[in-house]
Amino acid sequence: MASSSSSSSFSSSEEDELICQAVQTTIKFLIDQRHPRALLFRQPRLRDRKTANETLIRHYFSPDPAYGVESFKTRFRMTRRLFMRLANDLPEHFEYFQQRDDARGHPGFTPTQKITAALRQLAYGVGSDMLDEYLQMAKKTGRNSLNHFCKDGVEPPQAFFANGEHFKYGYYLVDGIYSEWGTLVQAYASPLSDKRKYFTKRQESARKDIERAFGVLKKKWALLANPIKF
Repeated sequence: MASSSSSSSFSSSEEDELICQAVQTTIKFLIDQRHPRALLFRQPRLRDRKTANETLIRHYFSPDPAYGVESFKTRFRMTRRLFMRLANDLPEHFEYFQQRDDARGHPGFTPTQKITAALRQLAYGVGSDMLDEYLQMAKKTGRNSLNHFCKDGVEPPQAFFANGEHFKYGYYLVDGIYSEWGTLVQAYASPLSDKRKYFTKRQESARKDIERAFGVLKKKWALLANPIKF
């Protein structure tokens, strides 16, 4: 009995050792089969932000810029005066547009570079990776510039006062295809009283003005015509 027990114990230990060897062999095989590039760390790309900013200033913002007034309005969709107002106001109110040092202690992007990145994407409808060559800006930074510009720079506040009363949310003029929600203002389908007829006429007139304005914006800002990419 003792001999049988000893033989059984020895076989069990030997089996465990064989299993461990098989696992180690399999792991080594899998590691050897991996593509060599998978073992390498991605090297960060050092972008010359300072030179890119100097080039941008020389092209559009110096006393004698390489590109004149018409070129500026075509590429930025606004006058230089309005651009400089944004470049002065946004850093004052929003931290993102302030120039700060990066983790290496090097100066980050200037407000001019960040606003330019946002406007180029809005104007031409291009992806943020297209900004790398000219602005030396990574795709993520370009996308963040666009998001912050749309949120901080042009997004209107929703709360407002009317007739001495405070309203927390805005109202939106819509036609009859939308649901009857509290924030959606629709015209009366069949107005009978003079009051309702007057309201419907003014509502439809204002809504058409907004639709025309949005049509102008779509022609001016290519991103609105191709929002699916963003």
